[in-house]
Amino acid sequence: DSIGGSTGNDVLIGNAGNDTLAGAAGDDTLQGGTGDDLLTGGAGADSLDGGAGFDHADYSASGAAVAINLATGTGTGGDAQGDTLTGIEYITGSDFNDTLQGAGIAERLEGGLGDDRLSGTVGEDTLQGGLGNDTLTGGADADVLDGGAGIDTADYSASGAAVQIILDGSAASGGDAQGDVLTTIEHIIGSAFDDMVTGNSGAELFEGGAGNDQLLGNGGADTLLGGVGDDTLTGGAGADMLDGEAGFNTADYSASGVAVDIDLQAGTGLGGDAEGDTLLNIQRVVASANNDTLRGSANADRLEGGAGDDTLLGAAGNDALLGGGGDDSIVGGAGADAIEGGSGVDTASYAASGSGVTVYLDGRAGIGGDAQGDVLTGVERLIGSASADVLVGATGSDTLEGGLGDDTLVGSAGADLLSGGAGFD
Repeated sequence: DSIGGSTGNDVLIGNAGNDTLAGAAGDDTLQGGTGDDLLTGGAGADSLDGGAGFDHADYSASGAAVAINLATGTGTGGDAQGDTLTGIEYITGSDFNDTLQGAGIAERLEGGLGDDRLSGTVGEDTLQGGLGNDTLTGGADADVLDGGAGIDTADYSASGAAVQIILDGSAASGGDAQGDVLTTIEHIIGSAFDDMVTGNSGAELFEGGAGNDQLLGNGGADTLLGGVGDDTLTGGAGADMLDGEAGFNTADYSASGVAVDIDLQAGTGLGGDAEGDTLLNIQRVVASANNDTLRGSANADRLEGGAGDDTLLGAAGNDALLGGGGDDSIVGGAGADAIEGGSGVDTASYAASGSGVTVYLDGRAGIGGDAQGDVLTGVERLIGSASADVLVGATGSDTLEGGLGDDTLVGSAGADLLSGGAGFD
């Protein structure tokens, strides 16, 4: 049946079918009875009782935003002002910025137009943001979160366990995300645990929150915010913003098909997946399998070259520089650095040191200039400064190049190549 009220205080009672009850103005009482009913209270403080079935309270005609809480059965704002709701499982909001909250059962919340906030709480809920920049919180159980048009947010900050989300239409897992299916979502807020969030080819915003999170943007110009914890950020293709925020954070370019050039001091990236990237609060960089260039900051950085003939420039700070595979060139700069060449014929250069250095290839700590406190392993070639240096090889076949200055070169065991350069060596 379809029953319409007057401008007065009406009582509309449905039957056993799927009824449509519209109260219009006045303080109306609408009782759906059994069946899947549609109740529209209109203006006034209305009582909407869906009864049995999957019943729908419709506020799409409201001239102002509404706030509905199905857990308390109350409404405020617009046509919802003073309304009481019982036996309602389905809400349609207004064209404004609505707040719709479920009651802990399986519900359907539709925001419509406006920047809406939809919260499903417990139960297998369906949240549809509609137009506008909406925030959807499914809560526990397997929910459907459809942001619709706009820049829409799925918020898992209240989850009691880590979440794993891939924005490819597949079901999410972990914590409040278990079984969730997300579509047209551009913004993810993670939990306080160790989350993993993977984007698609669009431009997305991921916030890891607390915990050691893994955020993967894939294609598009993404913004990855690690939050508190030691996070790993992988922008993928596109000009991405990688901000580790608090903690010891990693920018991972190991999947880039082309060499990358990263400068942590300038906060910029070039080449491959790093092209156009901006990096903030990043302490560790993992390079590609190509011939990469990694430049550190004035802080304690960790630069990992991986495969390829890489150039690692630590700058100031107590850095860890790992060449990996390939013939790498490593400059620690100021600070007590750990330099590990890895496989290949790797070079440690002190040519830029402002004073003489004493450098050992046998694992002893260096002395003087940029070598002060440096420990070198897996390095086969040393280049000294323009001052008087002492370069000491290890048991393998080393190349020691003194450069300018009156240098002392000690080859140790192995077929070594000693080049004094200019000066009385």
